[in-house]
Amino acid sequence: MRRLLFTTLLGIAISASTAFAVDKVWSIPGVINSGGLATVFSCTNGNATPATVIVNLRDNSGTNAANVSSGLAANDAMIDFATQSVAMLSGETVIPGAPTLVSGSAAITATSGVYCTAYVVDSTNNPPSVAWPLTIVSKTKQKGD
Repeated sequence: MRRLLFTTLLGIAISASTAFAVDKVWSIPGVINSGGLATVFSCTNGNATPATVIVNLRDNSGTNAANVSSGLAANDAMIDFATQSVAMLSGETVIPGAPTLVSGSAAITATSGVYCTAYVVDSTNNPPSVAWPLTIVSKTKQKGD
């Protein structure tokens, strides 16, 4: 419940395009994985069938910084991807090979009906001592455009 409330308070939710695509659907600048801070990508599958979600981390030059991490989210289920283990979460998928990032970015691709949010959070404390939402860009539109 706390995770749902926390994600709702951060409040960025957008939908993927109608067909699964191998190119990016969302871009997320400001990814951090350093100094006790982690970035979390939290996605919910609003479909009646399982959905694939893929998160790809990039360093500040735009080069792939980690292996692509993918998961299968059951219908109406939530899946969290994190750049490192996060004390307030339970069962998150830690992105394998996530390096230290202080100014990275991410791309998320997903099937239709998947909704995602992203935030930076204190990875060691529960409740976290600091957290903030990241802007999610869908193609060329930001929240508020």
